[in-house]
Amino acid sequence: MGNYSCTLYKRLVYKDKVIRVMKIDGKVLSFTKPILVQDVLVRINYGVTNNISLSKEILSSKKLPLDYELKLGKVYYVIPFSSSKSNNEKNPCGISSSMEGGVKRIKIVITKQQLKELLNKKISMDDVVISSLENDKSYFNGNWKPKLESIPEE
Repeated sequence: MGNYSCTLYKRLVYKDKVIRVMKIDGKVLSFTKPILVQDVLVRINYGVTNNISLSKEILSSKKLPLDYELKLGKVYYVIPFSSSKSNNEKNPCGISSSMEGGVKRIKIVITKQQLKELLNKKISMDDVVISSLENDKSYFNGNWKPKLESIPEE
């Protein structure tokens, strides 16, 4: 128990002496010394642009100024900001406030034929998703049963 409390203490002390920056892809970078926002953006290969900045909160619409010094023990987020705002306020991720929390990232397996049609603009991605759902109705059916028959025990 003594060794565990020692490592736990080191983690707690280390946590306060590190600046954490969460990138768009979810990876977390750690810095041990105070650093400026512009230096972080250059270091993580985003450069200094109007579309990407750091924020103290993940869903905040407030950019930190480029000359802002990040403080030890805090977490900051790299957030893409849309360059133009529409009449209905959007948050920095481009999600309207009515759909906040409703964005999901999914992977879809498609055939080569569907890929060709997508690239040639003959079908839309919506059509591909709908057709894949229609082909797999058994998955959504409430009376789902396994395709294999049960094997009796001997």
